[in-house]
Amino acid sequence: MLHAATASDRCPCGLQHIDPIGHAQQALCERALTNLRADRRSQSPASVAAPSSTSGEYPAMSTARFFRALPPAGTRQRLGLFGGSFDPVHSGHLHLARTALKQLQLDAVWWFPARGNPLKEAASAYTQRLEGVRNAVRGDRAMRVSPLEAEAGLTYSLDLIRLVKAHCRQAQLVWLMGSDNLASFHHWKAWREIAETVPIAVIARPGSLVSARNAPFARLYRDRRLPRHLAARLPQAPPPAWTWLSAPLDPVSSTALRAAQASS
Repeated sequence: MLHAATASDRCPCGLQHIDPIGHAQQALCERALTNLRADRRSQSPASVAAPSSTSGEYPAMSTARFFRALPPAGTRQRLGLFGGSFDPVHSGHLHLARTALKQLQLDAVWWFPARGNPLKEAASAYTQRLEGVRNAVRGDRAMRVSPLEAEAGLTYSLDLIRLVKAHCRQAQLVWLMGSDNLASFHHWKAWREIAETVPIAVIARPGSLVSARNAPFARLYRDRRLPRHLAARLPQAPPPAWTWLSAPLDPVSSTALRAAQASS
């Protein structure tokens, strides 16, 4: 039975940490967030949304909000991490998340809408995209949506992955991506580090099946690929590890939807 929280049970962040290693994880995450803020001050990513403060720094994030934007610290769940612009979110994104949820036997998929993407044109307003994802998954308890990228001022997927891993040290994490993203994955910042940090599940998307299978990532890590019948073992596999998930293809794309909206 859980006891009522007292002042001594709570961290300065205002959260009650039920698990005994909560405070240690809090300190680890706070150090990671401090390091990321230092990195942000030393960079000037011109192709993403500008900092909101006049000082040129990304907005500070309270510790309480930081923890609310992450899975529970003590969780031992199998979690899919799904980042993207979602501009706009569509049935193909949902199909990808549900395919991974089923074939990898995940407990949940966490969606992390990106503030911006250095490899793409400027995205629509963040709040609009975030709310779109929330509406798309509403009612599905296995789908969770987090504003962490915007709240913490993150730009790169590796930063996000490191923060989640630091916070959820007992969880089994998998990075989810469509095969269309795998085809250009080698253009991402520190893509090899991502591959060496977390297992990756690639879900087939139309128009990219050949290019993805011949991508630098697929060639470099061909010996680390789990066959489809062993895909459910991916969450506990030591990285680098990846698998390819096939399912009936959903032809909808954000690019096509934006083009249709522009012409209407």
